[in-house]
Amino acid sequence: MSPVEIQPEVKIMESKAILARPDDHRGILAMSEAVEATLSAFRYWARDPLVAELRRRTHTPKNVRVTLHQGAAPDYGTTGIMTHAEMVRIFGDIQRYPRRGRPVLVLYHSDTGALKLILVGEMHPKELPHANSVVAMPTACASMIGTELLARKDCRVAGIFGAGDQAKLHLLALTCIRPSIAQARVYSPTPERRESFAKEMSQVLNISVRAVSGPREVIGGADVIVCATNSNVPVFDGDWLEPGQHVTSIVSSNIALLKRGHVQQMRREIDDRTLERAEVLMTNVWGQEELDRTAVFWEIAQRRPDLAKEMVDAGQVLRNERAGRTHADQITYFKNCAFWGIGAAAIGGLIYDRLLEQGKGIILDFNPFEYYDDSWRED
Repeated sequence: MSPVEIQPEVKIMESKAILARPDDHRGILAMSEAVEATLSAFRYWARDPLVAELRRRTHTPKNVRVTLHQGAAPDYGTTGIMTHAEMVRIFGDIQRYPRRGRPVLVLYHSDTGALKLILVGEMHPKELPHANSVVAMPTACASMIGTELLARKDCRVAGIFGAGDQAKLHLLALTCIRPSIAQARVYSPTPERRESFAKEMSQVLNISVRAVSGPREVIGGADVIVCATNSNVPVFDGDWLEPGQHVTSIVSSNIALLKRGHVQQMRREIDDRTLERAEVLMTNVWGQEELDRTAVFWEIAQRRPDLAKEMVDAGQVLRNERAGRTHADQITYFKNCAFWGIGAAAIGGLIYDRLLEQGKGIILDFNPFEYYDDSWRED
């Protein structure tokens, strides 16, 4: 399909609908723009929870997983759904995706319902236009909501678990909300991967990024620790944590794999000791933990009422219903439970505007409304 001119006889009511192919939007936004849009969308959601829905998943018998992230970002003129599909396989303690379909983001105008954007392919920030991991850009942006609320403002040292593209985008996003970060340490069990990560991210961020030989070296002296791995088991010992540190992790639920008998227990990057030592335990939204029956948070809340009372979600803190960090020496923890459809809608709204400005994408030559009542007027 090639770009087409909209003919005068085609009645376009509110906006031009765009089909964005992978290279049309690759690197079209800076990571800081995507992070701020996501934070803004979460602040809006905290005031109006009806703009979002929980993440949903289906699994085929061959373990092809389809995920739906739904949400609206009215400040960005968008509402819609993002979907992505992966073939899921378990290799020991690691979960991998040897086949991944193209993600698709479908957005409508949040005020009129007109079709607005069909975006195909992973979102890539300008700084890392060829990074390729499962919905890494919206995931990393959503991880920043809890990190922004809980990590100390004066963070200078970051500790990173994971050396893939998901971890790269998380470190990039972290420096957007904590520009005071001057150095980072990274650990992956594969020496070549952690060394490559350190070299690339030192150049991208213009800070010192150093590969370390063991997980304990990541923890010692770090102000903020990010776990962005594909592990099914804890990646560090919570007894290593030091006063004032904040931890963010992204591994959430594999409940369908458990039900199909492919794994024997729910996956987790974080051990119980980390949860015991943290004074604030935060997730994006508690309903996602209940739906997914997660090991970190839901299972623990059932057997440890003492820890359950420390658990909050981001909306409660944003609405000032519960406290986040209250003093510098607290250990805090945020788990990104993959509730971020609102963030994808906000990022997509920015991408749509940028596509129009730069003349990229295919403008669809049909009415973005399926039906339009000319006689109706809003009071």
